[in-house]
Amino acid sequence: MTKDHSRDAGRIGILLTVVLVILTSARLQVCASEAGTSNYLPGFQDTLAGVLPPPGTYLKQYFLYYQGTVSRTVAEGRIQADAKLRTPASLSVFSHVTKSKVLGSNYAFGLLIPVLKARLSGTIESPGPVRSFDKSMTGLGDIVISPIVLGWHNGRSHTLAQFAVYVPTGNYNVQRFVNSGLNRWAIEFDYWYTFLDPKTGVEVDLAPGYTIPFVNSDTDYTSGQEFHLDFAALKRFPNKLAAGLTGYAWQQVTSDSGSGARLGPIKGRVFGLGPLVTYDALVGDAIITLTAKYITEFGTKYRFQGNSGWLELAVAL
Repeated sequence: MTKDHSRDAGRIGILLTVVLVILTSARLQVCASEAGTSNYLPGFQDTLAGVLPPPGTYLKQYFLYYQGTVSRTVAEGRIQADAKLRTPASLSVFSHVTKSKVLGSNYAFGLLIPVLKARLSGTIESPGPVRSFDKSMTGLGDIVISPIVLGWHNGRSHTLAQFAVYVPTGNYNVQRFVNSGLNRWAIEFDYWYTFLDPKTGVEVDLAPGYTIPFVNSDTDYTSGQEFHLDFAALKRFPNKLAAGLTGYAWQQVTSDSGSGARLGPIKGRVFGLGPLVTYDALVGDAIITLTAKYITEFGTKYRFQGNSGWLELAVAL
């Protein structure tokens, strides 16, 4: 085995060990977050997570449908029970990689624009008498700005670091049962890794990140800080088709707080796992990458648990 092979294998071994430790320890936790959701969308990253493309402008379009349930959560100041959430969504991600160099990397920046339709049903336990509800909301979600994105390439290993800001642009009214935004700012630090062997077609992606939400001033609810890890392992074939597994682990590191956190200072978690298929198609002079995945969630408490189907399209503009 060459030095490069040993170094790559060592890096993968360390990262996989970290993953197993996190998954094992997270099983001992309970979970929560205002509205039973997080700023970061678990499962967002998958194949080639750590690869920064050459200078240019890129579009990645996501279409997804999520359906989940939760036994109890707090949203808009109300304790909701047996709630069911159904959310089709469209996420448009624009990124631009410049020719300017920063720390040996091309400097890049990005923007994510979500549009969603959320339908929420269940019962209200408090305040007031127990009553049922079934409400829906369509609109712009919370925009994510990535002002700093950097990436490095070292043979078969690729790493990408970014700083992101969640802007509360989504429609929000504390009097409604369901909203398209979370009404809170948040910042995030990500450091993603991709191992890709062009000879064997083996690819492993690990995309950890740390999100710090700020207070929802309308409800005095501060959701706990979040560690999230998306991952993928797949095999690429000569016919441009690839298949494998993808998933995630999401864990609150600090407890919810504020007078609006009526379920107490609890922490959150969720896990997901499912199949992934991707295909590179040549349309004219452009390479379009199509990715489909289906993820089933498990090991969840006080947070929505369900299933999601994803269809992704990536193209250089």
